[in-house]
Amino acid sequence: PKMRALMTASELITFAGHLRKNISWEGASIPINAISILIGGSGTGKGRSLGAIRQILSPALKLIDVSRNSHAKLLAVTAAEDAGKPVTKWRDFYSKPRDLVTAVSTLPGWVKHLNALEEGQLGAGTLYVDELASEMSASKDLMELLTSLAILYDVGNLPVKAVKDDSSQGQSIHNLPVNALLF
Repeated sequence: PKMRALMTASELITFAGHLRKNISWEGASIPINAISILIGGSGTGKGRSLGAIRQILSPALKLIDVSRNSHAKLLAVTAAEDAGKPVTKWRDFYSKPRDLVTAVSTLPGWVKHLNALEEGQLGAGTLYVDELASEMSASKDLMELLTSLAILYDVGNLPVKAVKDDSSQGQSIHNLPVNALLF
């Protein structure tokens, strides 16, 4: 029961973050964030429980995706107009919104994903790590991701980190909700 309660709380906080309704506190606008660490043995049903919670939230998440797709279409129409093209050519400028949930990645990949989410009006960054201990020993990138998560957690800001390959270069992140569920 405690495991499911923590997972449910984590997913509900992530859902609230997707709505981008920040907390106003002492003049600051703070994103709704949570970093949840769940310790449980193998075979305790963590994956099954998380799947059940997500299934319950799926109708609402589908509505968020409909809104995200509509916003992406609006951006495409604007881009077509700005390029001097007929509005009917909006599909040439359309970029499908990124999925809300992604697997563990490198920091530059995760930052680019967060940059894409930030362009929309809805959606929060998420970091899900299953088998945290195994990932920490096997992934050289996880500690860098966790460090960036800690920086983002405060007010949703992350300064850009210069990388040698321009195609991997992300942008600074500003006031984006970012949540994590680590187990």
